[in-house]
Amino acid sequence: MKRHRDHRVFEPLVALVNIGRATFCIDTQGYSNKYHLEDGQVIKFYSNLHHELLPVVSDRWSLPFRRIKPQFLQF
Repeated sequence: MKRHRDHRVFEPLVALVNIGRATFCIDTQGYSNKYHLEDGQVIKFYSNLHHELLPVVSDRWSLPFRRIKPQFLQF
């Protein structure tokens, strides 16, 4: 997954359950921090910061939890 920021419809805080192995990069304060995710690891990050997933070599899934901002909800 190439470097990007998530859509503004979402609150920035994301909790993610990782299944498989991957390297996840998040840009903070001008630096790219790399996190080596293991099977079953849970992380949280701010999706309004640039982030990317480096190419994976085996099966990998993720289960993200995020909220839609109230102004984008239709009642």
